[in-house]
Parts: sequence; structure tokens; C-alpha cells
Amino acid sequence: MVAFHAFPDAVRGGFIGVDIFFVISGFLISTILFENLERGTFSFGEFYSRRVRRIFPALILVLAATMALGWAMLFNEEFQQLSKQVAAGAAFVSNFALWQESGYFDSDAVQKPLLHLWSLGVEEQFYIVWPLLVYLGWRLRANLLLLALLIAAASFGLNIAGRHADPVGTFYSPLTRFWELLSGAALAQLAQRRFVVANLKGAWADAASVVGILLIVGGCALLTKNRLFPGWWAVIPISSSMLLIAAGPNAVLNRAILCNPAAIWFGLISYPLYLWHWPLLSYSYMTFGDPPVIFRLAVMGCATLLAFGTYRLVEAPIRRSRSISYVPALAAMMVAIFAMGVIFYHSDSERITRLNNGNGLLQSTQERVLYEKTRSTSDSSCADKLHRTPNSHWVCLANSSIPRVLFVGDSHAMALYSSIYAGEISLPSALLAAHGCELYPNLEYRPTPGAEWEDCTKLAAEVIALVNDTASLRKVVISVAPASLHAAHGHRHVYLDHGTVLSDGAASLQGMGALLEALKQARKEVTFVIDVPLFGLTPARCIRGAPVVDCSLDRMSLDRSRTDYVSTLNALALAHPEVTFVDPTDLFCGPLRCSARDERRFMFADTDHLSIYGSTKLIETYLRAPLGLDPTRVSAVSAAN
Repeated sequence: MVAFHAFPDAVRGGFIGVDIFFVISGFLISTILFENLERGTFSFGEFYSRRVRRIFPALILVLAATMALGWAMLFNEEFQQLSKQVAAGAAFVSNFALWQESGYFDSDAVQKPLLHLWSLGVEEQFYIVWPLLVYLGWRLRANLLLLALLIAAASFGLNIAGRHADPVGTFYSPLTRFWELLSGAALAQLAQRRFVVANLKGAWADAASVVGILLIVGGCALLTKNRLFPGWWAVIPISSSMLLIAAGPNAVLNRAILCNPAAIWFGLISYPLYLWHWPLLSYSYMTFGDPPVIFRLAVMGCATLLAFGTYRLVEAPIRRSRSISYVPALAAMMVAIFAMGVIFYHSDSERITRLNNGNGLLQSTQERVLYEKTRSTSDSSCADKLHRTPNSHWVCLANSSIPRVLFVGDSHAMALYSSIYAGEISLPSALLAAHGCELYPNLEYRPTPGAEWEDCTKLAAEVIALVNDTASLRKVVISVAPASLHAAHGHRHVYLDHGTVLSDGAASLQGMGALLEALKQARKEVTFVIDVPLFGLTPARCIRGAPVVDCSLDRMSLDRSRTDYVSTLNALALAHPEVTFVDPTDLFCGPLRCSARDERRFMFADTDHLSIYGSTKLIETYLRAPLGLDPTRVSAVSAAN
């Protein structure tokens, strides 16, 4: 798992390490439960006291260190999100918090330093429930093996049923993960009953060891983040773990690989290494983007040293001590960490962290709130002012019942409109857009799996209908990212013409051409805003990584990268001379280099979307005449320049 986080392209299926851990945990802890019950020495107080001594010390240290690093390296909004992660980690509910945000494999996952605590949350939630069920079953003289198998079967069924309907929830939910821990628990019960299958000997043990190792290697090589995981695929790491445990320490590969001194040493520090490695990697990714291999190896070396120090200086002394004062002290410290996370998460201060908002270079908290509203979902303005009921996943906004201008497109249109929504530009207008959507009214398409809700063809038809139904509309502004950028963000729609798959360029010529023709027939003035440069780094990363990180672009490299895109636009311009094509590239680029900021502020909110400031500046610079803006109107940008 550590290797997967450090080198995800080389160890593509390394995430199965979590599933292997679940089986091992279920086996070891359940073995202790069953043995204590048989001896009559089990008590809930002792069980949870041991869990606190085992889990809390290293976790408290890592949570505190991660928060301290966050204060030094993160901006206010990032630190508030980290504080939420800290509170969730301290309460062992990280999996539920992440469930509401995004998937484990999503691109923004690297910006969550405590992402990995989801698995610790699942484990501890299991140990809240499982000891009680085992105790009740033992008191009632129930078959504990049957109990484990029945609950595991129900959990596995939920896992299979949910993998398509809710893949993110199925990944994070304890109900769809408990079967993995229960697989280890069932094996522990078989071992206690001395079933042969759980206590393999001789050639059978050697064979189980070999097959188990091969399954792990095969899983790491074959499984990828694109699989619907866990689902049926999780059977691979679960069965491999059970085979290796059943084979015992004397099996050929277990003895050679798992029982050698190096493996045993890493086993001792495995828990603190699990805790330390991801925050360090996450901060590295957030600062440098894609660090070189040598840097990642150095980070892993640092994590290993911290893990060893944590084990020797923190974990081992507390676990060896017989003092009863450690447990309430550790519990109080964890509550304090939780409270600190909650307080900072709900803080509305503009100066929480050392970097705050980049000394004015980034959007303020108020700007970010307004900006996000243009990118989330529609408010009631379209229904109230335009009497339209858009698809729930489109963004439809209107500031007038008689708008003069309609902005349409994808998330880049939303970003362009943000300055109008924020009141920096005074213009009676409306926005109708959807994330990742090209506006091709005449082409059938196969949407990106998981993005079927967008219905981009229907959106294009709604744009045409709105234009024809709204007499006050005189102008339409189109802002759409290139198809290559949509693909990079996971929105690779395949467009077809009578069943024939079209290239990106051909789809744009036919699809966008059809939209432009429809707007021409509606007698609307159309302005097409050529896309802004793609810098690839967020403003936050540019500030955090300076001076090591270079956030400028070579102008010649940018022009070469957009050759196909510009060629398609030239063809559209020739076919539709009535359309005004506006190229804002010179707002960001000089003859040699391009920059995401001017002398005052960053003009981007992230890697490719304009900020409110950037939107204001672009509109003031390039769209004043096409949009018929009042020349006496002086915006914050023009006043400052």
C-alpha cells in the first residue's frame, strides 16, 4: 500500500494492501477474543483499554504533526478542510467524511493528507460491534463460526449490490467492508477448532503459501483504480491473505519472505509507517505536483525513520507500561485533537495559517464562496426570472428577467461568468452550462461512465430553446474547454454521426457548427471565447512551491500543444464568419512566457479555471465591445490598472 501511494503507476494494484490488513486484523484480534472467552478472562474494559494503548499514541502524534505542517504549508481554505479531516480521524469516522466528498482514486485525493485514515475508521467501527456480537453469541452458546459467516455473507452481498449503484459508498462503507475482517475472524474460529483447513501442514502449507503470494503479486499487477473495487475483485486479496495465514510460519514462502528479519522489523513499525507515509507524500504532491522518483524515495525513507522513532519512543513504552493513567490521558488528548479540528474547520478568520490566502494573491473567502456558487448547481433564479426548469446537474443562473447576454458551455463558462455573478461586472445576463459538456445538438454520444447524468445533447437543445424563447437575448457567449482537457479530467465523451465514431476535431466541426448555425438562425450575435492557457498547477501550489516550482509556460510550447485545437477553431471561423472569435491568450502571455498571474493577483482559481479576478479582467479587456458593456462602467480591475 505504501508503494502504491508513492509509485501508483508502478504498483497499480497496491491498494489491496488495505484488504490484506483487514483479514490479518480480523484474524489476530478475533483470536484474542475467542481465547479470552474460552479462558473466562474477557472483559470489555480490558479489550478497549488495549485498543486505546495500541491505536491512540501514534495516531495522536501524527494528527498533531499533520496539523502543524498544515498550518505552515496550507492556505486558509485548505487548512479548514484538513481540520475537518483531523476531526474525522480523531473520531474514527474518516470513511464517512470522505464518502460525502469524493472517491479514493479521484484526482483531488492527493490533496487530503489524512485520506488513508478511512481504513482505520472501518477497522475501529468493526471493533465497536464485533466484540459485543461475539460476547452475546458466546453467552447464548451460539455457533460463532456460523455467526461470522452469516454476517460476512450479508456484507459481501451489499458489496456486490452496491458496486455499480454507489461505487464510492461501497468503497468506504463499513457495511460493505466488514466481510473482509470477518474472513479473518472466521479463519480464527476454524483455527481454534483445529480444522485442518486453518492449520495446513507440509506440502499443503507450501502450496497455500505459493498460491497466496502469487495472488498478491497478480492482484498488484492486474488490479487498477479503474476496477469496480472492492466488488468481486476483493476476493483476490482476501483469499490470498487467508491462504498465507492458514499456511503458517513454516510454509516455504512464508518462512523465506514473511519471517525474515527485515519483514519482521517492518511488521513492528507497520502501523506508524501506515500513519506517517501518506501525510508526507500528500504534502509533497501538493507542493511539487509530481515529485521525481528520488524525492519520493527520500520521503519514504523519512516516513520509515519517523515510524521507527514513533514505535521505539512512543508506542512501545506505553504498551509495556502497567500504569492505568495512560488510557484516560490518551482519551483526553484525542478529544482535544478532535475539538481543535472542529474549531478550526468552523473558523471564519481570514488569517488562520501562516500563508493565509497568499497575501492577497489568491481569492478571498468571500470570493471563493461566490465563485463556488457558479460551479455547483442552479439556484432559483432561472425558474423565477426565465421560467426554465433545468436538469438538476446543470448550472443555470440569471440576474435579470430580461437578460441581454447568455453565457453557455462547460465549467469554463461558469468561471467566465463568475465576475458577473459576483457583481464585478454589471450586465443583465444568464448562464446555462454543465461540467465537461461540449454543446453538440446534432450528435449522439456515449457519455463517460459515471457521467451519464450530464446529458450534454439535451443541454445543447435547451440552449437553443432558451435563445429562441427569450426575446431580450441579443448575444450569446460560448466558452468550452478543448475535448483533450475534458478527457484529462475524466470526461471522454465519444461522439457519433449515424453510428460512426468521430474524432475530436470532426465532432467539434459538426457539433459546434450545428450550434452556431442554430444561433445564426435565431439571429443572435455570437462570441466564441477561445480557451485560456492550461497551466497545470494551482495557484496555491505555485506559491507553496516557490521558487522550486516554475508556474510559467513557454509560449512556443503552448502554441504547439494547441495546434489541433486552433486548427479546428480556424475551420469553424471560416465556416461561420458571422461569429466573433476572441483569443485572450495575450492576457496571460508575452512573446516568450505565459503566467497565471499579473503584477497584482493570480487570474486562475485552479489549474485551468479563471478566478473572479481573472474573469473580470478578461471581460474588461476583450468583451467590452462584443457585449455592449457601458463604457462608463469602471470595474475593480480597470480602476486598479
